[in-house]
Amino acid sequence: MRPDNEITYKGRTWTYIYLDTPGFFVLSPEDHHQIMERMLEMHIDRKRRTEVRGDHFEGVVYTFGERGSVGSFTGQTYYGEFETERGKWKLSILAEPADGYGASLLPAGSRN
Repeated sequence: MRPDNEITYKGRTWTYIYLDTPGFFVLSPEDHHQIMERMLEMHIDRKRRTEVRGDHFEGVVYTFGERGSVGSFTGQTYYGEFETERGKWKLSILAEPADGYGASLLPAGSRN
């Protein structure tokens, strides 16, 4: 069984931590998974911003390329802003490949 804070996408497993989630329970787990997939696509394609749309929400995920940490976990910081049937909400996430090889993360201040 996979931990709740891991997602496997295109054969690579990522670990993530939600930093700020005032609307954590606004969307379904499937919608959260879709947001995480768009974030990982953004990383793979080295983009700073991507739009995300689901059945019950739409918005944007973006990064400034900075890294953050919570305890011993470090990762690139991603942000999201969404409009849902229940109103607007924001989130921030730290994400890192579970194998620890995050060298290809966008450098701070990167402009794509």
